[in-house]
Amino acid sequence: MLLDKNIDVGDVSEGIAIIKHRLCNKKVLLVLDDVDKQDQLQKLAGDRNWFGPGSKIIITTRDKRLLTARGIDSIYQIEELDDQESLELFCWNAFKRREPNAGYEDISMCAIHQAKNLTLVLEIIGSNLYGKQIDEWEYTLDKYENIPNKEIHNILRISYDSLDYTEKQIFLDIACFFKGMSFESCKEVLSACNFYPDYGKLFFKNHHYSLANAVDYGSMQDALQVLTEDTGSDKIEGIMLQLPNEEKVYWNGEAFEKMKNLRILMVENAYFSPHPKHLPNSLRVLDWKNYPALTLPMDFHPEKLVVLNLPDSRFKFQESFRFKKYEFLIYMDFSYCISLKEVPDMSGIPNLVELHLDHCSNLVKVHDSVGFLNKLVKFSAKYCYSLYSFPPSIHSTALEYLNLRKCFLLVKFPNILEKMKKIRFIDVGGTEIEELPSSFKNLVGIEALHMVQCSNLRVLPSGFLMLQNLKELDMRGCPNIRKSFGTFKGDDQVDPSALEFNESSNILHLVSLNVQECDLLDEDVLIILSCFPKLEKLNLAENKFEILPECIKELIYLESLELNSCFNLKEITKVPPHLQYISAMGCLSLTTESSNVLLNQGLNEIQNLTILADRDEIPEWFDHRSEGGSLSFLVRTKFPVIALCAVLGAMSIFFQLQLSLLVNGIKVYGFEATFSVKSVETIWMHDLRAHISPQQWKNLDTYLRNDWNLVEVSFTMSTGTVNWCGVHVYKKETNMEDVLFTIPDLPNIFNETIVEPMENPQVTTYGNTSMQQQQDSTLIKPQDQNWTKSYSYRNMVGFSGRQQNHDTSIDGI
Repeated sequence: MLLDKNIDVGDVSEGIAIIKHRLCNKKVLLVLDDVDKQDQLQKLAGDRNWFGPGSKIIITTRDKRLLTARGIDSIYQIEELDDQESLELFCWNAFKRREPNAGYEDISMCAIHQAKNLTLVLEIIGSNLYGKQIDEWEYTLDKYENIPNKEIHNILRISYDSLDYTEKQIFLDIACFFKGMSFESCKEVLSACNFYPDYGKLFFKNHHYSLANAVDYGSMQDALQVLTEDTGSDKIEGIMLQLPNEEKVYWNGEAFEKMKNLRILMVENAYFSPHPKHLPNSLRVLDWKNYPALTLPMDFHPEKLVVLNLPDSRFKFQESFRFKKYEFLIYMDFSYCISLKEVPDMSGIPNLVELHLDHCSNLVKVHDSVGFLNKLVKFSAKYCYSLYSFPPSIHSTALEYLNLRKCFLLVKFPNILEKMKKIRFIDVGGTEIEELPSSFKNLVGIEALHMVQCSNLRVLPSGFLMLQNLKELDMRGCPNIRKSFGTFKGDDQVDPSALEFNESSNILHLVSLNVQECDLLDEDVLIILSCFPKLEKLNLAENKFEILPECIKELIYLESLELNSCFNLKEITKVPPHLQYISAMGCLSLTTESSNVLLNQGLNEIQNLTILADRDEIPEWFDHRSEGGSLSFLVRTKFPVIALCAVLGAMSIFFQLQLSLLVNGIKVYGFEATFSVKSVETIWMHDLRAHISPQQWKNLDTYLRNDWNLVEVSFTMSTGTVNWCGVHVYKKETNMEDVLFTIPDLPNIFNETIVEPMENPQVTTYGNTSMQQQQDSTLIKPQDQNWTKSYSYRNMVGFSGRQQNHDTSIDGI
């Protein structure tokens, strides 16, 4: 409207002059969409004074650098759609409504996951599936998995074609070989390929693409064919052969000889026979699980190799083998190589960052040079049962992670030659280590130390007290370690009556302490409680003390306390005010009064409270009790805040406990627990909110559709019986006029529902051998499928219990 219809522009300069002349006094809204070159901005909106006061310019681009280079006033990065938003967009195209049609819920979720939450892909797939039956959906989605839709491919190809050569190489390497990895994990590979990793990082920071839909290098079968038919050439730069199932592959072993430019070789689930006779020296990544040979080819000398991973293989280093100068090599993994007996001199790999030797059951010796690798960040040799020769000293100041768990023959911990500020985690559990060196104090950065079942460990060094960053200490099964607690107070012979609880007296700032099965006596427990007032988790299970000191009430941060199988424990008079988890199963000497102290914690109405203890009856203060494994009550207006309770019959074998919560006949909460416990009758008390998010808790109210609504609770056991069950209402958060435990005759308010169990639950372990919880299985919204929550009790140790991603800039003039 501002320009003549048939204006003739001779060149760029004339066009710029026309824009300035026609628009400099006009207030305009200018939208520049999908800008991908700097000169486009220069020619169409080169300066603010081209346009009148109050004008707005909106620019969309995939390259954030174009915006920052122009000094844009405001940049907004569009976020990806989440699953719910993706489902809604997909449904508008597939069903012409907000939600899936009945019976299409699961397959709709499969479709949006295949689309990777990309808006254009969601629209195309949804439109293509509109009006089709489920069997046609299944066929179409399976086809998309193997043969990309042409329309989708063309859309994504536009983004790819806009890249320069280096950007395309970076994109293809990451999309085809390193998808899902952090950029830091693959930048050294890019550097060894002369792809300028810093530029690559900037490129992926400022460009937004779906790596899942990158240009395809070829199917696995194509790669297999190249190797078995020996049709390779020097044009091949990368091979990834990750077969879905284990498969025997027969070839002549010569295929790699022609691949002079092969940079990346990744093999999994393919068992080659015979072993490779050649490997290209051009390799930067050799990642071959089940590598078939005992050694690498004699002529293999890859000077720019970055990754050498040969896990679960027959591989071993030959005698007198020594790494030559490999300056680029940073990752090595020989886990599960049962033929590996020695790790050779590694001084020729000065930049090694990670070394994994886990489950090398015949590994005997690790060369001393490993202790002097200055760039080494992670070293793991757990479950190396034969390892007894380990570097006597560690000089690796970059080290963050050291794991020597279950190295049964290891008797000495290495000397720490310098202060290690970056160390975070050490596990020497299950070793034969007898003492920690005085230089242990140099581990100044350590946050977590695990020494589980170090039965020969006699005492902690005095320098141990200087580890101010230590937050987690696990000394389970160290019976001799109790002698060290006296030294925490400066005297091996401590008078318990002289101890005072004072936060300033603490030496370490421990948050989690596990001293299960350490033969602790009363004076030991008293010292622990007085030294570590900031504890949040404390495990005192399987010890010999008789009284839980009253000063434990001063541990105001303590949330979890385990006392299981403390057979001598008789008396508990106080517990911390904010304790959320208490497990005291198998405490056979505990008095009824002390048991009541634990259970009465429920009267404090602490959120997320869980209690396990030996008890044969429901506490009298529970609002409703019922013999057997089920009870019912009525609610209205708002779902009440409640704690549930069950008395489980004495058991001595594995059994499962299942809890179901129904509202008006609809199952809204599921729970499953596995017990391995030899105990008298056990009471289990559980705040229903303990494993439910606030939003999910609110969803319970959506089931209250009547004036009065029937709530049913049922417990069942795979073996044995539930003797009693009960419910307690939290009075501070519930109007008791909306809860009724005497149920009159009511009309039918039930709705039938089909309950389907949850598949592939996630498992989280609480404490050392505590409850295993499946966190994804809490509540069901009215329109969702039903889920089941699961826990596991073990060893009587408690209740463990969007689219194109355009950067949008608004430049206000």
